[in-house]
Amino acid sequence: MKLDLSALGAPALPEGLFYRIRAHELGWVEFEIRERRRFGSRLVQGSEVHVDPSTHRTVADVLLQGCTTANDRRIAALNRRSMFARTADCAGDYNSRGGN
Repeated sequence: MKLDLSALGAPALPEGLFYRIRAHELGWVEFEIRERRRFGSRLVQGSEVHVDPSTHRTVADVLLQGCTTANDRRIAALNRRSMFARTADCAGDYNSRGGN
């Protein structure tokens, strides 16, 4: 069954990204954000989420929580990489008294 996740309130993803949802026989649902590639797709680092559907009232609640959490993790990973890159630009030797 295909759903319109945006109609449920799931966050919209940038062009080229999509949600992949898989149910596992152990009773949890896996959510991933993936990037389309020329051949296939790849997992967007940090976006994998496992949700226990028994802790939710409706299927829509499970889907919304999984998609929202996956997107929040994707954004957090982007922010960490950005902060690392900006901090790495400052690498070097510094005088603690303000001079060079």
